Amino acid sequence: MIKPFDLFLEKKFPNEENAESLEEAQNKWNTLDSNKKLKFIKKAEKKYDAYLEENPDAFPLSSILSFNELEMLLKSYGLPDRIQQNSKMYFFKKKQDEARQNTNIQDQSQLESVLRQAKTEAELEWKNFNEKEKQDLLNEFHQKSSRYEDDFFEFARKLPQNRIIDYKEFCRRPEFKIKEKNAKSIKKDTNERFNKKFSPFEIYFEKFRNEFEEDNFKARADARTKFKELSDKKKLKYIKKAEANYDEYYKNSTEERQLLSSYLNKNEIKLLMESYGMPDSVPNFSAYYFRKKSQEGFRDMKQVFDCLKQLTPKEKEDIHQEHTAKQNEYLLKKKLFLDSLPFNRLDDFNFLKSKSKTTRKSLAPAGSPSKKLKRNSSATPNSKEIVSSDESQD
Repeated sequence: MIKPFDLFLEKKFPNEENAESLEEAQNKWNTLDSNKKLKFIKKAEKKYDAYLEENPDAFPLSSILSFNELEMLLKSYGLPDRIQQNSKMYFFKKKQDEARQNTNIQDQSQLESVLRQAKTEAELEWKNFNEKEKQDLLNEFHQKSSRYEDDFFEFARKLPQNRIIDYKEFCRRPEFKIKEKNAKSIKKDTNERFNKKFSPFEIYFEKFRNEFEEDNFKARADARTKFKELSDKKKLKYIKKAEANYDEYYKNSTEERQLLSSYLNKNEIKLLMESYGMPDSVPNFSAYYFRKKSQEGFRDMKQVFDCLKQLTPKEKEDIHQEHTAKQNEYLLKKKLFLDSLPFNRLDDFNFLKSKSKTTRKSLAPAGSPSKKLKRNSSATPNSKEIVSSDESQD
């Protein structure tokens, strides 16, 4: 069998194949204790890895696991709980978690209602926070973020090479989100007329407007081209001016605001953070660190893994130690950077981190994994083949 549920079905209902027994098995599987369910997930992983030894081009294990099953598997290797992108969202999630712990409601729709109410109350509480309360919350958030990064790096060191691709697939899958009842579309920024003061390009355009054609559309297009061609050093001057305009406008304001980073593109936010000393990041996984530093010009991660397999244990250990040293150095520099970063820019830094999460194409086929596996038996694990390959090693 391949899927954890198939292994569970084989053990609990070995001689039953009718619809009633299948439905009963599915209900029992859905309510099965997490620790017991993990045993079947780990067994499916073991069988898959045994098959993978003989079929290196097989689809990743994540293609046959649900989001929850994949999360449980990764957590068994130490994957820490995800942390929100800024202190405000962290506060909302914290209040929702407290509400979840204080209720015994099992019905999903009722639970969603409780969580929506908790978020609404958290939003009202947030709006009434004074600057000290926001600062205290931000400090708490960054302590949690620092702990998360330490825990995640430890997880990255423990995660088997075969599971790195599965972790990347896990990151692609959307998290479950509570549906907002009667949610309305987000309106455009209410301070529309101040947008230009917060935009580096608009500041540049206003300063050199006379140098471009009178036609406004063509002038903006020409100015945009010129602005993109500016060196980072010159571009930073306009970014810092936009930052000064933003901070001056909101200096004594208590109104709801968008982050400064929402007016900047990814590169502009990066330049702004680097002006405060943000260090270059280091990949969490040794394989990705090896790819980044290598001059081999790998086409994809499969080539990286194939290359790593050719290295001696001593060479692999050297890469691991070098990666660990670079990661520790980065985390220290990052801590110093965050300690010196102005309070008003901390959430902009977290916004940059959220924008830096890139997606890659899924290695798994579209449609039902189980059906695809059957149609592609030459490239993917067949249930009988996996069972036999696993049992032959016992």
